[in-house]
Amino acid sequence: MAKRRIIRQRAVTEPPPQTEAPLLVGGQVQYPEEEWDRPGRHARQTEAINYAASCLELLFRQRKDVYLGVDEFIYYREGRPEFRVKPDMFVAVGELPDMGLVYKLWEAGAPPQFALDVLGGGEPVPDLEYRRDICRRLGVLEYWRFDALGGLLREPGRVRRVMGERLTAAGQYDPIRPGPSGWPCSGVIGLELREEDGRLRLWDPVTEKGLKYYAEWQAEIADLGRQAAEERSRWLERQKESEEHCRARKVFERRAAELERRTAELRRRRLEVQEESEEICRARKASEQRAAEALVRLDQERSKTKAIRDGNRRLEAENARLRALVSSPAAKDCRH
Repeated sequence: MAKRRIIRQRAVTEPPPQTEAPLLVGGQVQYPEEEWDRPGRHARQTEAINYAASCLELLFRQRKDVYLGVDEFIYYREGRPEFRVKPDMFVAVGELPDMGLVYKLWEAGAPPQFALDVLGGGEPVPDLEYRRDICRRLGVLEYWRFDALGGLLREPGRVRRVMGERLTAAGQYDPIRPGPSGWPCSGVIGLELREEDGRLRLWDPVTEKGLKYYAEWQAEIADLGRQAAEERSRWLERQKESEEHCRARKVFERRAAELERRTAELRRRRLEVQEESEEICRARKASEQRAAEALVRLDQERSKTKAIRDGNRRLEAENARLRALVSSPAAKDCRH
């Protein structure tokens, strides 16, 4: 897309000396880029032109077949630079050669398809009608006007701020009727041209959103900056909380590891105590078994001792009986 020029509020300047013949440099006719006799613009005109140019430049930034002219002459007769017209802005669609900062109809091969004039009260009505008529005769498909100050675009019974016209097959301009939204839509740029609080507003009927002014972009960017700063502040807070959680988790993990170590130690000690208890239990059973065996042997010894004592007592009784028999008178008689 051709590089556009940002419009600044222009003061009325003195025209240069007029010459009857075209200006020649190196034998070639020069086609000036500036004009000297156009009155200055109102600030609202400048704002509307810069806004529309910025929006269309952004809209067509990816298309190389779209030429955007801003405050640029359209020369329509070769060798006669006085035959020219300068809409505030125009759009040409198609592959175009490099023509500098002017639009030469014989080089482009076709007129622009879209032209916009922003009215501000500084130009006489015949001048405006002249530009409109030239655009019509050149074959500009759509011619739009926006009244930046109000009161210049009049129709029977109403005063309008936005007016669009489309070229018919008969070569005349017919008004572009409002669509379902109540505002006319350009078939060339695909946008509705609206008026909001006295300002031009380009509206995308697909997204149902208006294209923003530079100040609105700045406000939105500032708001996004504030949101980003708030989000960063919240992120830092979350980061701080996360670090605290991380530290707490590490403390918890250390405590859990210590608890697990202590649990393992207690489990090991419990196993050792259990083994010792089982060993003691086995020793006690063995001791009980030995004690039982000792008791059995003791009972056996007691039984033997008792039997021996009973035998001794029987022997003693028998001995006593025998002694008694020996010492009796009968025994003595038998010995004699």
